[in-house]
Amino acid sequence: MVNQITSNITQLRAIGETGQAQTGKAQSSSLSNPPARGGETGDDVSLSVSARSLPLEMSKGPPIDADVVAHLSAEIAAGRYPLNPARIADALAAQVSLIAD
Repeated sequence: MVNQITSNITQLRAIGETGQAQTGKAQSSSLSNPPARGGETGDDVSLSVSARSLPLEMSKGPPIDADVVAHLSAEIAAGRYPLNPARIADALAAQVSLIAD
C-alpha cells in the first residue's frame, strides 16, 4: 500500500512538472484546485441503520467468547494444548504482511 501511494505521488509530481514546463503557472494551479465534475456542488452520503450502529457495536469491543478463551487458557496452562511456535510465527508474519500492503 505504501509503495502504491509513493508511486502515485511520483506520477503526480511528474505530471505536474511536465504540465508546468508546458503551460507555466496556469497548469500547476489547475492541478492543485481541480474543477468540480459535471457541475456537482458536493457529495451526498446516506448510511444504513446497520452502518450507523457500528460505532456503538465497536465500542463494546470485538466479539469474544469468554468461555472458549477460559477453556483454551486452562488447557495451555495444564500443558494439554499443543503449541507450535513456528506455526504461530508464520501466522503473525502473514498478518503483518497484510497490514504492510
